[in-house]
Amino acid sequence: MLCVGKRACCALAIGVAVMLAGCSTTASIGEDAAIGAVQTPGADDVQVASKHFKEGSYGNASKYFKLAVEKEPKNPDAWLGLAASYDRLRRFDLADRAYASVRKLNGDTPEIMNNIGYSYLLRGKLGKARQFMSAAYARNSADPRIISNIQTLNEMLIKRGQAPLPV
Repeated sequence: MLCVGKRACCALAIGVAVMLAGCSTTASIGEDAAIGAVQTPGADDVQVASKHFKEGSYGNASKYFKLAVEKEPKNPDAWLGLAASYDRLRRFDLADRAYASVRKLNGDTPEIMNNIGYSYLLRGKLGKARQFMSAAYARNSADPRIISNIQTLNEMLIKRGQAPLPV
């Protein structure tokens, strides 16, 4: 009987500790909100995902970008990162869906057009890559990433005996 009593006391103590922990977390969120320090729900996931992407760990990047879009479906950075991660994993079907989502949120920005163009470049669909990269360049001819991707595209076009895009 003594053992059952100890278990019950332990369970009660754990329950109280969990409740108190929940209260302190809520209080700190309230304090943070008062000073404007609360981040969007998926912001931490986007940061972790971006780190993985930069390190070339595209599987982990896609995992965290996916968590971010599940938590915050209107986060264009999360969708664009998810699409780029899927591109690197050669999951173009999933990349296309993510690009469609980010285009619904932000429209055809130069960054989105450039990324879609690069996606087609990875697939070897140079005509489509040319179309999207040309649109990106027309919207922002000073972006070094767009220029770099067009240079990569141009190298591939020249190898195939096709005219390069003017930059």
